[in-house]
Amino acid sequence: MVKTLVKDEKGELMRVRDEIVSEIESAWAGLQTSMEQMRRRHYHRLGELFIQLRMTFEKGRIGDLHFQAFCNNHGPRIEKSSRQEYMLYRKKLGPVTSRSADRDLPPLRRVTAPRHHATDTNRPRDQYRRIVDDEVEKPESFSIPRTKREIENDLILDLAEKIISAGFRVLSVKMHPDKDGGSNEAQKRLSAAKRLLENALQRESLRR
Repeated sequence: MVKTLVKDEKGELMRVRDEIVSEIESAWAGLQTSMEQMRRRHYHRLGELFIQLRMTFEKGRIGDLHFQAFCNNHGPRIEKSSRQEYMLYRKKLGPVTSRSADRDLPPLRRVTAPRHHATDTNRPRDQYRRIVDDEVEKPESFSIPRTKREIENDLILDLAEKIISAGFRVLSVKMHPDKDGGSNEAQKRLSAAKRLLENALQRESLRR
């Protein structure tokens, strides 16, 4: 026989649930803070590593060009602007040490672009995004099962991105101004061609 809860038992049950929910909210807030701090530590560490890598090339503009070409050819898919931002973040915060993991690091753009950070923080679009992020507690409830065709299309698009990236890296080295037959104009045309292909790929992905 199923036991029927009396009023007091129901009230106590709700209090217990409220306490658990409160602890869940606190734990979730701590998780978000930890994840954000982890990202900032990665930014800091990346800046340190890129600075160390830059020091292995000669000084001056020629060294900068060799460094950029090397990063484009050998490094992960990190854009030049992001790479420079990580390096600036590291320079302003100081070197990475054994105690860096215990520090609460500030937001990336607050350090690298304070004016833009203040503007972005106060933009209505970003305020609305934060409101939506706060209200959507279970994003997994919006997930829709994907078909085999959708999965296959994503694999094809991913492969196309890799082909574009690999081709760009190879041609970037060959068209470098320091290479025979290379020039700044050739590099610009190559970058424009890459953007054209990426835009076409983006339009194709939107149609699928």
